[in-house]
Amino acid sequence: MATLYYFFKEFLYNLNRHRLLTLGAVLTSAFIWVILGFFAIIYFNLFELYSSLKEDVKLIVYLQDGLSGGDVKFLEERLSAEREVSSIRYISKEQALTGFRKTLQAKDDLFKNFEGNPLPSYFEIKFKDLYQSSEDYTRFIQKIRGNKGIEDIFYGKEWVDLLTRYVEFIQILGIAIGFILLIGMISMIGIILRLTVYSKREEIQVLKYIGATHWFIKVPLLLEGAFLGLVSVGLSLIALYGVFQLLIGFSPFYELFVGAPFKTTFLPLNYIFIFLISGPFLGVMGSFFPLQKYLKSFN
Repeated sequence: MATLYYFFKEFLYNLNRHRLLTLGAVLTSAFIWVILGFFAIIYFNLFELYSSLKEDVKLIVYLQDGLSGGDVKFLEERLSAEREVSSIRYISKEQALTGFRKTLQAKDDLFKNFEGNPLPSYFEIKFKDLYQSSEDYTRFIQKIRGNKGIEDIFYGKEWVDLLTRYVEFIQILGIAIGFILLIGMISMIGIILRLTVYSKREEIQVLKYIGATHWFIKVPLLLEGAFLGLVSVGLSLIALYGVFQLLIGFSPFYELFVGAPFKTTFLPLNYIFIFLISGPFLGVMGSFFPLQKYLKSFN
């Protein structure tokens, strides 16, 4: 019990000893977490948009004219058996024409120059979530292209590829910037604790002479590092949420990247949990290794 009291007393004393430096470290670390949180919000919402739009991606397999009902059924069963296929729907020539007319509405005069129905029948294919990359679509197209009765195959490759590149770019950029900023934050916490150790060097010498272990000396300082990390993350989440709500109120975030409505959301609970765990962990890491090296100099 006396040991815990000593740890707690030293922890509070260390925080109070370098108040301005500690405050500066907390605010700077919080600013770094805000930047990381900003990238996390962008990545999360972009990935959610990417996932929702992927569900709307359909592979269109146009069929040759003159296929019998049996040929269509055989081809449908053959395509349904492919591992990538989640669902398949047959659209007849008549259904295609009706849908096209509904899309054009008042422009029915476009069909006056055509005899009969110029539109082909087709299959509308959706892929399973596991097979949503551009490579999966390309591989599937190459696999089925030679089947009898298939006239042509189409899917929106360009925008799928573009959105995939956006997600990958944000992910790589966020990791790169996050790594640099976290190294800076860890170094800053380490500097503060090295100053604390230096200011207490005589006391540490006395503790070592009477047999105190390195852990007995380090625990209050590690608690300080964890506390600084937790406070900086907490402040950053509060600031980030406030800025997010402000931007939502003044910016048209509901039409993001596409013309369709899309609700931008704050960080989900699992992201927030990772932030709250990472703050103290990085604070301890930023304290442990510099202290390990610095305390050896007292030997």
